[in-house]
Amino acid sequence: MKDPPSIFNDVLGPVMRGPSSSHSAAANRIGRLMRALAGEKISTLVVRYDPNGSLVTTHKEQGSDLGLYSGILGWTPDDPRLPTYEQALKEEGIKIDLHYESYSAPHPNFYRLEAHGASGTIYHFDAISTGGGMIKTIAIDGIPFASAGDYHHVLIWAKDVPELRPDLVAEIVSIHKSEEGQHLINLSLREEPGQETLQTLAKQ
Repeated sequence: MKDPPSIFNDVLGPVMRGPSSSHSAAANRIGRLMRALAGEKISTLVVRYDPNGSLVTTHKEQGSDLGLYSGILGWTPDDPRLPTYEQALKEEGIKIDLHYESYSAPHPNFYRLEAHGASGTIYHFDAISTGGGMIKTIAIDGIPFASAGDYHHVLIWAKDVPELRPDLVAEIVSIHKSEEGQHLINLSLREEPGQETLQTLAKQ
């Protein structure tokens, strides 16, 4: 069941460990999304920050490391284990590979992530922190994907675009094609899809 709106989380700001919601809480959400997109155990997380942005000089002191890496572990912004994230990464066997690279990041709080799954698959994810613990996704595996969290998304990778059943059509359907010829189909829904819907989509 979805939690009701909270004056603390949705109005005043996220319930979190400080010092900065733009860095720690937002970074945590970005990390959890990266973990969810991978859908498997992550062995290495490559993090790239642009020196022209803010994160190169603030990711340690302002809590971005704590937020991002705790998110990769699957923890929430108010998890009491947050201070132990470094030890937890070692115990989980997750290696962090941090780079400072100029790539004309479009926003000061821009995260460029590359997760290496245990299967050998590599996942790419770009996102930004927009303030107050809020985030916006920018790209998945190099394909533009903009979302501010106002929809539930079902993402389907397919070589060919399937014909979706009328009763499964979402409020918004967008299709993007990668340079390799794969299609990323994004179904945006107001309500969280149930397991039956997801299983039906997986068979199409």
